[in-house]
Amino acid sequence: MNGRLSEPKEATCKRYLQVHPASLVQLNAGPSHAGKLRSEVAEKLALERYDSFEAARCEAARLAADAEDMAALEQTERQLEGKRRGVKK
Repeated sequence: MNGRLSEPKEATCKRYLQVHPASLVQLNAGPSHAGKLRSEVAEKLALERYDSFEAARCEAARLAADAEDMAALEQTERQLEGKRRGVKK
């Protein structure tokens, strides 16, 4: 697996905001109380969005690892089939 899975939540969140800057703009432009979001509401929204992003990232990493495993198994299977054919006379 790649090293990104072990990154601290803060570093991954910063990377998310770098890739998705519109999310921060939407967060700041979202519904407000008297024109301002309370910091607790903003933090809750940011954490919810981060959790969604993190879940999608982990699922993508899991699928990529599954694909790598499947390719390795198929290669091993082909190698074994080749050895079996070589043994038969």
